[in-house]
Amino acid sequence: MEYAIHALTARIAGHLSPPTELARFEVDVKGKKRIYPVLISKTIQGQTLENAENLDVKQLTWACLCALLTRPGDGRFPNYVVEEGTRRIFCVDNDISFVEAVIHYYFGHKVQFSSALFCLDAKYHLDPEVLEAFIHLKPNLILNSWLEDLIQKDESYRTLQLFTPEEEKRLYEEDSEDRFKGTLLLRSGTVTNVLVQFYHLQDCLRQALKAKKKLIPLDLLPYLVTLRGSQMQTLDRWVYPKYKQAVASSLAPKKRLQNAIERQVDISLTSAQADAASFGKPPTFEEIQQREEYSPEKAQSELFAFTLNRYASHVLFGENQEEEWIEADFKRMVKRKIPDRVKGKIPDRERQRLVLNALTFLMKNKGLRPKKVTLMNCAVLDHTTLKPFLHKDLTYLNVSGCPLIKEEAILEIEKRCPNLKQLYLNRCAQLRAFEKSRFPLTPTYLQFAKLEELQLKRCVALASIHLDAPLLHTLKADKNPQLNTLFFTAIAPYVRGSFTRCPALDLETIKKERLSKILKEIKNSKIDPSLLFRFYINDSELTSLHLSDIGISDKEAEVIANGLASNTALSFLWLNNNQISDRGAGAFARALASNTTLKYLVLAYNQISDEGAEAIAQSLASNTTLKKLDLSNNQISDKGAEAIAQAFASNTALTGLRIDNNQISDRGAEAFARALASNTTLKIIYLNNNKISYEGTEAIVRALASNTTLEILGFGNSQINDKGAEAIAQVLAFNTALRKLVFDFVKINDNFY
Repeated sequence: MEYAIHALTARIAGHLSPPTELARFEVDVKGKKRIYPVLISKTIQGQTLENAENLDVKQLTWACLCALLTRPGDGRFPNYVVEEGTRRIFCVDNDISFVEAVIHYYFGHKVQFSSALFCLDAKYHLDPEVLEAFIHLKPNLILNSWLEDLIQKDESYRTLQLFTPEEEKRLYEEDSEDRFKGTLLLRSGTVTNVLVQFYHLQDCLRQALKAKKKLIPLDLLPYLVTLRGSQMQTLDRWVYPKYKQAVASSLAPKKRLQNAIERQVDISLTSAQADAASFGKPPTFEEIQQREEYSPEKAQSELFAFTLNRYASHVLFGENQEEEWIEADFKRMVKRKIPDRVKGKIPDRERQRLVLNALTFLMKNKGLRPKKVTLMNCAVLDHTTLKPFLHKDLTYLNVSGCPLIKEEAILEIEKRCPNLKQLYLNRCAQLRAFEKSRFPLTPTYLQFAKLEELQLKRCVALASIHLDAPLLHTLKADKNPQLNTLFFTAIAPYVRGSFTRCPALDLETIKKERLSKILKEIKNSKIDPSLLFRFYINDSELTSLHLSDIGISDKEAEVIANGLASNTALSFLWLNNNQISDRGAGAFARALASNTTLKYLVLAYNQISDEGAEAIAQSLASNTTLKKLDLSNNQISDKGAEAIAQAFASNTALTGLRIDNNQISDRGAEAFARALASNTTLKIIYLNNNKISYEGTEAIVRALASNTTLEILGFGNSQINDKGAEAIAQVLAFNTALRKLVFDFVKINDNFY
């Protein structure tokens, strides 16, 4: 342990404790050879801390900061030496470290955090330059380097074989009050606690420096934290009051420490007392030799859950300018190999639980609301421990490989994450149903309004899926041996979903039954059911669908749009001269967000206003296949026109737009002018028969000065005066790309379709 503390503090503060080496001494006593393990360290010339004056404040500050990280259990005054001349403090006896700072009993508690540094007079203030340097350290990198050092050191001791196994056992067991341990021991959770303490201390100091507080050593004690136990908590209620009360007294410094920890400080702890403080109980010799619970290698696996470098630890915890995230894969946090007759490894549940608690603590402490959360292969993650990670801004969640994720967790996700777009639940072995139970034996749909991708692969117990997700375009539910029931409110999941190797699922029958129910929702006798059936089953020969002038309502438009969302054959869809309003237009907008084949969409002569136009504009921002859109003869005004014009900034597919015979005025025309100034794909636009005057016309003319792709401009029968007409006529003189100015309605149809 002496070497471990030296190696850690050296990485943080430089020379704070002397380096040590373990040696073997052999002594002949009356003809018998006696073996003694001896720890050799460099001597520090100076005096003990108790009576020292004029301390080096920088070194004192580093020592106090490191004490919070190493949690000494025997930091008595004789264990701190003040070097002659430099007045620097050195810790010379650190074999009892990483203790539980507070032990709780049924009728009280006992402070075990023992450090004379916090019993000094209040005249010493912490050095702000040292504090500033400390908050810029990289905890994860420091601890990773430290553990690699310990692993190498431990390996070198074992390679040297200073003591045989028999000698080590005898030296460990012959005196229970003074046990010798020939290997480095770190209790489960120690490294996790150090890392969380490191980050927490940095955050607290950052706030204190920002507030320009002048801190003394005692002010650091409220920043102590613990992760062991049922709750994560700061220890300011227990450690700080004890030390504060002791320091406030007129007692000598040694007596202050004695009062703070309520035990004698003239002698050190025995091995049994030290083991109880550091490990909870004295480890057996067999436990030490097996290297399962206390080895540096096991401690390093904890650190992997917090290292911010993706390639070093399989865990990310951080933020950038756009979003915050947590990504943790617990796959490597295992105990040991299962006997050869069984494949796999046993999850180390205690370590996984500590890591999960630490992630939760860090997230809450930093006030983060990560939009992306990955908690894969965690054996202890259930609906209760998942709750802290769920919130309304979450868009991505991956809890694949977590065996305790069941129906209760899914309900929590639905309730707390209304904006979730991607959900991964692969290999959740106890998930039996992806549905919501309304009454006993009466399941109903889970509702995810924004969900776009869902994965439910290899869920061996999954039997049914009930889902209402209108934007879902990717569903993977392969290799589910029990899956036999599917209910979706949209047709797309039936068609686009992947259900390979689901032997209990009769997908074709389910599709036909669901399609039959969908078609029954259409009451319009003018719509050919057989045509719609071909449309819904994705008939590859049906590339054009004419549904014009037959009185299609919004409800019927929604049914058609649901089919369009998953159709991969249709290129042309005519829906002009119907009764489609904003509700129906919104349904087609959602379909366009996922459709990848439709090239022509005609919604002319309907009842679409700005709301519907805005929905369509939003889908145009991401659609990459639609070439021509006809929204003529509707009720679209400037607000809708502006939304569509703004969509041109990101849309690179649309080449033709009809928005003539609407209610667009100069404001809408100016929006189109701004779009035309930078758009390089639109070749045809018709603005005829709107409310555009000279000001709007002039804006369009200015835009055409830089536009080199527009070939046909329809601008007739608006409120354009002679001056506006003259400006339009001049366009042809300087714009070489523009071939036609169309004013005649018949010619519009000839040029557009």
